[in-house]
Amino acid sequence: MRIITDERCAGYSQAGHPENPARITGTLARLRSQTELSLTFDEPGRVTDTQILRAHALEMLARLHVPHDFDADTPAYENIFDHARASAAATLSALKAARRR
Repeated sequence: MRIITDERCAGYSQAGHPENPARITGTLARLRSQTELSLTFDEPGRVTDTQILRAHALEMLARLHVPHDFDADTPAYENIFDHARASAAATLSALKAARRR
């Protein structure tokens, strides 16, 4: 199984939100220490605007360039634009890998 992750995911938090740095780093540590599954860990790649627009509206793409929170549980942080692109690229990469099986 391929796990696509980026250490920057643990770089932000919001009070009351279930995703927080400790939960993310703890989950990754547990995945890395387990021996029952064959896991590989990869960093996300890059994605184009065209690829992002396959799943999101143009307005959402435009919001990546504006430094404000996306919604109640997705705070803006430095380089969120690059992180969003990498996240989308990771999803596309995982889908391609699954199709090859």
